Amino acid sequence: MRSRGRWKQVEREIAADFGGRRVPVSGRQRGDAPDIDHPLYSIEVKAGATALSATKIRQAQDQAQASAAKDGKLPISVHVLSRQGVPAFKVVVIDYDLFIKEWV
Repeated sequence: MRSRGRWKQVEREIAADFGGRRVPVSGRQRGDAPDIDHPLYSIEVKAGATALSATKIRQAQDQAQASAAKDGKLPISVHVLSRQGVPAFKVVVIDYDLFIKEWV
């Protein structure tokens, strides 16, 4: 698959894993709606060789939090580190303070 369409496929795969639905780009604006429609989570997805950079993590968390503020869902981001010929490495990120407040 060409890299141009790969991010769409990654979002579809993550949506299926979570039991949600990918929101097409035409149905959202940056920071306006999450990448994946889910009943509990506001999910933002970042994929590619730099998916785990500090900039991408902060950007994804900011977007997830902006979406969550509107609908009261838990903001998370999913980062898929991928390189050609290497199996993808997937990480779920949640804000530390929110995690402590909700689960500890």
